[in-house]
Amino acid sequence: VRPRYVMAYVEGGCVGEPPPGTGVDTTFATSASDCLICIVGLAAASCLLVSHTKAACLNKILGAHFFVWTGLGYGLAGILHHFLHDDREHQMYVNVWKVSYTLTLAGIGALGLLVNRLLLIKHPHLSEMCLNGALLAIVGLDILYTLLAANMMVTGVCL
Repeated sequence: VRPRYVMAYVEGGCVGEPPPGTGVDTTFATSASDCLICIVGLAAASCLLVSHTKAACLNKILGAHFFVWTGLGYGLAGILHHFLHDDREHQMYVNVWKVSYTLTLAGIGALGLLVNRLLLIKHPHLSEMCLNGALLAIVGLDILYTLLAANMMVTGVCL
């Protein structure tokens, strides 16, 4: 069994590359925060959908989509970090990571659509089709790149 992390490396501020066979993404704090984001996201989506606010129905749906998809993406990452222990040297679950990142990107896309709707309230002269088209093109290309190349750095930049 590979060590998950070397405490001396973490306490030393994680300077340089982690020791071989380890990583800082496998600490309990990483997986716990991922799972907490999942729980909060699902709870927020539920609260948003059952609330009796005067917000437009589509706004509530887009908000709920953001919370659900982002929460599920982070929840899956928490499982990967805590139980499956992938790292740069042992990438057995790369397709599961792709799903995790894609779910999170879908949530970001829903948030972007919601922000565009709110932006149009203040600036009605803007084109909704152009705003949404640009957003969906960026997020769509990022999802496609993530699925094809398994390079998660581009996803991180998009987020």
